[in-house]
Amino acid sequence: MHDMTNHQESLGRVNHKLPGIFIREEGAPAAAAAAITNVAYIIAPPNATDGEVKQEQQQAFKRDANHAAHCSYFRWFTAHKIPHVDSIILTHEHADAVLGLDDVRTVQPFSPTNDIEPTPIYLTEYAMESIAVKFPYLVQKKLKPGQEIRRVAQLDWKIIENDCNKPFVVSGLRIVPLPVMHGEDYVCLGFQFGERYKVAYISDISRFLEPTENYISKDGCQQLDLLILDTLYKKGSHNTHFCFPQTLDAVKRICPKRALLIGMTHEFDHHKDNEFLKDWSQREGIPVELAYDGLRISVDL
Repeated sequence: MHDMTNHQESLGRVNHKLPGIFIREEGAPAAAAAAITNVAYIIAPPNATDGEVKQEQQQAFKRDANHAAHCSYFRWFTAHKIPHVDSIILTHEHADAVLGLDDVRTVQPFSPTNDIEPTPIYLTEYAMESIAVKFPYLVQKKLKPGQEIRRVAQLDWKIIENDCNKPFVVSGLRIVPLPVMHGEDYVCLGFQFGERYKVAYISDISRFLEPTENYISKDGCQQLDLLILDTLYKKGSHNTHFCFPQTLDAVKRICPKRALLIGMTHEFDHHKDNEFLKDWSQREGIPVELAYDGLRISVDL
């Protein structure tokens, strides 16, 4: 089972030869940003159904960990019997992607002395420097003299680069960083993964960098099977995010076999706008739709 979350996400000891189910959790409207939850990807055995996956077979990696990450754990991890998170990939270090890092302990084994295996966190050097300021107690390796032991998330920080040509492996699954602009002063990461079924996930983007767009475009290096792309407002533009018009323009340029749009505000009417997208898809020859909570897609990575 392959699960992914909205304006955030994570991964683990993955057997990428297995069929996957993609589960997506839609984010809240901008007016209710505090309720935005997280995305995770789960890989399950080929013939397993919910409730039939043994704990030793469960693998999970998440993208990002925001301030409401624990809501995702309760909502999705319990429903799909996910016992733990194997690793986490951070898109960037903004609050909506990292303020739930301390809550990772919710899905780690309990140890009052923190004597457990740490969860790997994959992030850029820039994000690491920022998180060291935000969460010094999650980064420090040794207690200071006289400092009490307190239960906190145990994390193993692993540096990755903003470069499509420098992939990394998370629990056996090859991940390609996709640097994009998130405002003209900030580089954020999306990620591409899958060999037989190619998926790209880009949750925070205002402009594509040329090497990144070329890497995931049909006219460039490859054609994606699935593009999951940011779209904030229904009309106009925004300085740090794609809005509906820019998203559709990008989908036309990249030309994936299918696209799902995420991160929408309350301006969208899910059913009416999906009807519009149905007509657009027929006209352009690219199936596109708004994603929704709990969306599941079987894939063979």
